[in-house]
Formats: sequence, structure tokens, C-alpha cells
Amino acid sequence: MSQICSQCALMQDDTEFRPGHRQCKTCQRVKRRMHDQNNRDAIRAYMVNYRTTHIEQIRASELAYRLAHREERRLYSQQFRAEHPEWYINWYAAHPDYDRIYNATHRVQRQEYARIYYQGNIERLAAYCRQYYAVHQEILIARAKKYHATHPEMARKHAHIRRARKMQSPRIEAITHLEIAERDHWRCHICHKLVTRRNWSLDHLVPLCANGSHTKDNVALAHRRCNSRRGQGRRIPAQLRLF
Repeated sequence: MSQICSQCALMQDDTEFRPGHRQCKTCQRVKRRMHDQNNRDAIRAYMVNYRTTHIEQIRASELAYRLAHREERRLYSQQFRAEHPEWYINWYAAHPDYDRIYNATHRVQRQEYARIYYQGNIERLAAYCRQYYAVHQEILIARAKKYHATHPEMARKHAHIRRARKMQSPRIEAITHLEIAERDHWRCHICHKLVTRRNWSLDHLVPLCANGSHTKDNVALAHRRCNSRRGQGRRIPAQLRLF
């Protein structure tokens, strides 16, 4: 079956027409393109206003699409990178600050997406991490030693977090010696004498072994010697003030 296009007056097959339309697909595309060019500013303003008033629905829809088509998008990305390796190099060279600006303005959305993605792929991510560590064990160990040597404060913070997780602490926060020392004015909460970086330590008012939390309200600055005067499970009067 064929019919005549009302725009170009050419006889064309029915497959070239959308149901209920008298113009062929080619003429409709040309008409649409001309309309977009003549109303570019109005269309842009409408799209900006729509995204502003429907931002939550758009984000939810985009997130649902990414999760539903994760494998397809990954394969397409790999194929595009293989066929156009120079495109990414040129684009990032022209936009050196894009990642930093985007991460700063979309921090909450990225954290929420990462949380949902992690919950849905815990086993796969754990298997990948184990495999990666087995293959690159020596490199990762050397990198960790170098990082700990140049960032001792971060190394101590991570060590405290690992210990709190091992003790199954109910609440865990990222705490550094420096911020607690400045909060407590560099004084030991046990003997009330000045503390230095050479002999400082963090004392849990409610010990981790007694289901204490690793949080700022349960941690105080102390000399390493004062902190070690009690064994695990023993308390001195200064640590009984929360009970």
C-alpha cells in the first residue's frame, strides 16, 4: 500500500508514514528541525523550567534507568571507549575542572547512588575486591605503607575505626587525634596535665569492650601512660563520669 505525502507530494510506502499522519517521516523530521531552530530559546527556557520543577522525579527516573540498564550501558561505554580513545583525552583536556566541580555540586546524589549500588551488588563487589587484592597484593601493601608513612594521622584514624568495627561498636565516627586534642585544649582528662603529640592517645570513656561507641562524645584526650594504667574492662574514676 502506498499514499501521497501532503507535504512533498511524493508517493511513498505506508511504512514511511506514522499512524494517523499524512506527512511522511522525512518531512516530519525536517519540519521538527526547523521548528526547533526557530524556537531554540523558548525550548531551552521550557526545559530549564521543567527540570527545576520536576528535579526529584527526573533524578528518580534516571537512577531507575541506570540500575535497570546497567549491563547495557557498561558494554556501550566499553565499545565507545575502544572506538574513540581520543575523544575522552580531548574532552578532559578541554575541561580539567569538570570532575571536581561536578562532585562538589552533586555530592549528596552521588553518595545516595553509591549506597544503593553497593547494597544491590555486595557479593559481586566483594568478589572483585578479593580477586583484585590477590593479583595486586604487593603493590597495594607497598602503597599502604607509603601512605601511612606520609599521613600518620589518617593511619591512626583508620586503625581506630578498624578496632571499633572489630569490637562491634554500636556507633562509629571518623575521629582524629588532632581534633580531639584541640577540643580538650591539649590536656589529659585524667591527670589534667598538658599532652604532646609524642604521648597522646584517645581514651574511650565507655570502653569498646563494654559496648561503648567510637564517637566524639565518648572519646577524650589522655596520656598514653594514663590511658594504659587500667587494663581492658577496668575503669578509673575519670572514666566513670558517664555512668
